[in-house]
Amino acid sequence: VACTAGKEKKLYRGIQNYLLNYISSAPIGTNKVYLLDALHFNNSVLGELKALEGTSSIETVPKDSEAIVDTLKQIVSSLADIDETIGMYDSVEEYNASVKIEERIERKMLVLVGYPSAFSGEAKEYLKRIFYNFEHYAISMILVDTQYSGKSDDGKTQDLPVEIAQGIVRVRM
Repeated sequence: VACTAGKEKKLYRGIQNYLLNYISSAPIGTNKVYLLDALHFNNSVLGELKALEGTSSIETVPKDSEAIVDTLKQIVSSLADIDETIGMYDSVEEYNASVKIEERIERKMLVLVGYPSAFSGEAKEYLKRIFYNFEHYAISMILVDTQYSGKSDDGKTQDLPVEIAQGIVRVRM
């Protein structure tokens, strides 16, 4: 999705609507949103949903680069526990379809504002692990970059591999 910088507020309202639909589409506690805003380091993207920050629906928004890395580290470290829980099932989705609602593993939605340009190298390393496993762990993603340049400092493109990019919503402004 492409959006002009002058339409940033409309873009954020669209993201808010998407997140509200995501949260309300399942029983409480089964869908969790992680907003990682490496541009603003605040919760402004949430708009009217700010009241849900810090609840079972929306994780507290990290306020600096180190906190973003800590959140990503926590998500990545939880993946081993998820593997242990799902056992022989191929994915979290398959596991969740076969158990009672109260036994389901929460689905995660990562909203990455400023990806890839504003994220640190360490954060990108954790994100790489998530990108390559997002379907298995039922992790959905929205990537928003208001400073997208298309190429990194070394001249290589920063796009995700095609097989990964097809499962992720990407917004460039």
